[in-house]
Amino acid sequence: MSKWLDDGEVLVGQGSGEALPVSPRLRSLPPGSPRPGRGRSPLVSPRGREAMPLSPPKEAMGKAKELFVLCDKEGKGFITKRDMQSLQGELPLSPEQLETVFDSLDRESNGFLTPAEFKAGLGELLGLDQTTELSQDEADEDVDETDWSQDPTAGTFVNILMELGADKLFKDQQELRSLWCDLQRDRPELLSVLEGVLVQAVSHLQDALRERDSMEQALRRRESEHDQVVRSIYEDMETQIKEEREKYVAQDSIKQKQRGHQLEEDLKMREQELENTLSKQKELETRIRQLSSEQGNIKEQNEQLRRLNFQLHEQVESSREQLHVALSKLNMLQNHAAQEQVDRQRFRSITEQYYRKADGILAMYDVTQSASFTAVRGWMDSVKEKMCEGSVLMLLGNKLDLADRRSREVSTGDGQKLAEQHQALFYECSAKTGCNMEELMTHLAGMLVSQNDRQCEDALLLTEDTVQRTCCT
Repeated sequence: MSKWLDDGEVLVGQGSGEALPVSPRLRSLPPGSPRPGRGRSPLVSPRGREAMPLSPPKEAMGKAKELFVLCDKEGKGFITKRDMQSLQGELPLSPEQLETVFDSLDRESNGFLTPAEFKAGLGELLGLDQTTELSQDEADEDVDETDWSQDPTAGTFVNILMELGADKLFKDQQELRSLWCDLQRDRPELLSVLEGVLVQAVSHLQDALRERDSMEQALRRRESEHDQVVRSIYEDMETQIKEEREKYVAQDSIKQKQRGHQLEEDLKMREQELENTLSKQKELETRIRQLSSEQGNIKEQNEQLRRLNFQLHEQVESSREQLHVALSKLNMLQNHAAQEQVDRQRFRSITEQYYRKADGILAMYDVTQSASFTAVRGWMDSVKEKMCEGSVLMLLGNKLDLADRRSREVSTGDGQKLAEQHQALFYECSAKTGCNMEELMTHLAGMLVSQNDRQCEDALLLTEDTVQRTCCT
């Protein structure tokens, strides 16, 4: 251990957070005893090097080495059947053919291939019978790379790591294998100590992963509580806005009543003026009668007085008729204003209830009438305040068929700008010709279907969250 780990150095690895039990085979062995099947790694002697069979040509061997490196991306020193599948993009072979090649190369059926087995088997598959001698440097390099893989204890060590779950936790297994071979060769009694260290390291890593999972769950609970607080604050704000709106409506009603009283006072003043005019007329008639009796002999003056009287009568009658017409129009306007006020309040109260329950809202104006565009702006403000969250709002410019023949008073840009201000969809259409009607209804239907899907997903997530919290409690 001291030859492999420096002071203050620890083993580092990663795992899936699942506790893996120690193999029953390892539990049954007493501490410090050698493990079965572990012996000294067979090192290749110089004489063995000289007796090695001749390899394929150097170029083919280089290609085989490159393929082995492509398969062994993790640097394990051996390749498995899964690593062999990674050559699918490099070679024109199907996954089944690559699996067949691996089975033909794995003559010992141990589930992995060493560099020597891979090169020798691949050379035979390619039909290369010519052999050449490797240089001394290349032979030494191959021996260094294959010593551990030719050792049967290396395969045993890999199986032990898989039983402990350490094959997924530790990234660098080369040093562990080297340490294992050194201890197997020099100090076999320390193998149990190494296994204990590995078990403790795996246990600590798994505990850390479980602690991380618990902290993530606590964080999710905190986020849920925060969402509830924000929702409560939002509901309070909506209540305050509703109270302010009701207060504004009450003040507007008071102003309308004051205006009605002012109109009544004006009417009384006009009636008083009429009475004064009538009184003056009576005075003139009396004066005419007096002049007629006093100057009966003067015909010209009397005739003039008659003409004057006649003219005055015509003026009075005309004024009286005009006054009657004005009074009738005033009464009509008052009745119309009162009825319109009642209808407006009733319609707004009804439409506000529809806003809260509507999934989609259509606001329409006439592109040839600027007054309708001005009116729809107020309706858009009211709809935006009252509509439910997630409802689809669409602004429509109607009578597009008349825009070409008459002067257009509302441009397309103005409609788009108003729609963008209220985050609404915008279309110009013609209810008479059906222009753009199919497109906007298809778009609206798609938005409503998407909204319904989101509501279903939110309801499903809320149900799952409730079940999880119930299980936790």
